[in-house]
Amino acid sequence: MNDKPLIPPSPSEDDYVRQVSEAQPLELLSETDPVALFDQWLAEALAREPNDADFVTAQPHVPPAHDRLSRKSVRALVERAFKGKLADRELTPRDYDRLTAAVMRLQSASRSLRRGDESRVSPAVLDRRRRAVRSALDDIETITGVPPSQLGDVLASDED
Repeated sequence: MNDKPLIPPSPSEDDYVRQVSEAQPLELLSETDPVALFDQWLAEALAREPNDADFVTAQPHVPPAHDRLSRKSVRALVERAFKGKLADRELTPRDYDRLTAAVMRLQSASRSLRRGDESRVSPAVLDRRRRAVRSALDDIETITGVPPSQLGDVLASDED
């Protein structure tokens, strides 16, 4: 068995002061330093983004209460809308849960696209919002087997 301690003892105060006084100064941070890059990004973002409190507060981040549906309500709506309308499959409870999540993501992403003035939104943000809509639509197609362009036909069919 090795009697050497895993953690070395702390230096005495005198040794610590001596080590600090003899230490070489740290080199300056490079151009690729993450803190410097963040500072640069923040300065650019502040220069581009509107600094208008009225504009920011006028943008609704949360829809009014009468516009919001609970997950339970969306699930009931999705189940009612798709039950028995898919020719090649019957959705399982897990499918309905996944479909509910995709519909809620689609609703949120489409609201996000409609909410702001596109001229004030950076191309990267606009692209991210569009990809979120596309992703939700792709998930709905994967779950139901129905392409987005045909959802209206499927949902309008039958005796609804």
